[in-house]
Amino acid sequence: MLKNTATDKYVVFLSIVVATNRPVKFLKNIFKSIHLTSPVSAEIIVVNDDPKRKINEIDFESFLSKSVSNDQVYFDFNVINNDDNRGPGYSRNRGIDLARGSYILFIDDDDEIDLSVLQLLLDFQKESDIVCLGFEDTAGVFTNYDLQNKLPQLQVFKGNRLQAAFIDNIFLPAQIQPYLFKKDFLKTNDIKFPNAYVGEDLAFNAMAMLSAKSVINVPGFFYKYISRPGTLKSSQGVDRAIDLLCCLIDLNNYKNRFDNLDETQKKLCYEIIDFYKSLFCMRVLLATQKIVNTKLLPNKLADTEISLFKNVFENKVPVEELKILVNGIADEIKKICIEKLLPDLKNFKKIFIFCVGSLGRAVARLVSEGCNKEVVFVDAMFDKFPNNEVDGLKIVSPDDLKGFDKKKCVIICNPQPAIEKKIADSISTHETSIGLKKSELIYGSKLIKESASAFFRKCEVVF
Repeated sequence: MLKNTATDKYVVFLSIVVATNRPVKFLKNIFKSIHLTSPVSAEIIVVNDDPKRKINEIDFESFLSKSVSNDQVYFDFNVINNDDNRGPGYSRNRGIDLARGSYILFIDDDDEIDLSVLQLLLDFQKESDIVCLGFEDTAGVFTNYDLQNKLPQLQVFKGNRLQAAFIDNIFLPAQIQPYLFKKDFLKTNDIKFPNAYVGEDLAFNAMAMLSAKSVINVPGFFYKYISRPGTLKSSQGVDRAIDLLCCLIDLNNYKNRFDNLDETQKKLCYEIIDFYKSLFCMRVLLATQKIVNTKLLPNKLADTEISLFKNVFENKVPVEELKILVNGIADEIKKICIEKLLPDLKNFKKIFIFCVGSLGRAVARLVSEGCNKEVVFVDAMFDKFPNNEVDGLKIVSPDDLKGFDKKKCVIICNPQPAIEKKIADSISTHETSIGLKKSELIYGSKLIKESASAFFRKCEVVF
């Protein structure tokens, strides 16, 4: 199935695009894994997004000398240096433009990979637009094996079966790493990453899955994402909130190319659109000023502000112009969220926020600042945070939460509802097993989704 694509040196089966802004030494481990496990010839395209640190092929000389020793499997390196720091979306698009392989794989620079499962594709006669591969992460949150088990294995099937599997799992294709994309398929359908630092993977995957006519599902371990709490704050701020709107606009524009979407396409597409709306609201809440007095929040956005917001989604105004409205947008979202939260929290002084992340931190601000409640974070990685605190708030382990024997209110926060449900089921099962009173369980994703929908309706933006 993996076609031989001739180059000036040899045959390229696979193009592996690595967007990075780190020194070369940090890339050696994953490159070593590629060399040791790949059953196919490949080119590795390194897109360096740090303009202060130029790199070239010579920096990989020691690795190259080992990689070309196999007479049947060849490796090549190509290096692109961005003139400015442009983010992973822009960098991966440059990789697509340079790629010579019949299929393209996008990976991070610091994870674990095992390409040996691709051996199963070498004698496969039929091609597909997308190859779905096994993915897991060290936090155990984004593993896709359950989803893979719902799909046919090692046979070509229609793209809408992959769409339906994501809908059934209530789990969205937010990771770019567990897929091979046929290069001609990407070029024909003009599928590109949004020029964004966050959220770009999901938009790209959504566009690809809306257009894919054929998919192959290959079982077995392929990729492990290394979760690191140090990345928590790197994706915050007003610019990152605007990035999410950029992704949402690009996806909406892509959706509008279709004359008719079938019901499965519509359902997946609108689930992802709602997800982006929620992500935007989360990031805005985190990027703006502390809530001092909810009574001082404005009653509504001005007509001129609503008009500007609408014009952005009608492609009349650049999305960057919304930066001047961020505080007003945040105030409107805060008011909507707090009005929804207060009735559920009125009987509790202490509120547990389960899972630290953008959603958890946004909800924690709403609860502590807007509802005047004591907040305690709960997270399995609690010991990775200095002084066991996040944003000045205490953080404890899930075991500590289990030891709290009074009836409690827990707001479970993960943007993916399927993950929230797993956490909720675990809490309920434990409480039932030892005879504790059932906790008041609130889903943070539902709170933000409903609030985001209310906000976009007020702004008269319809997708």
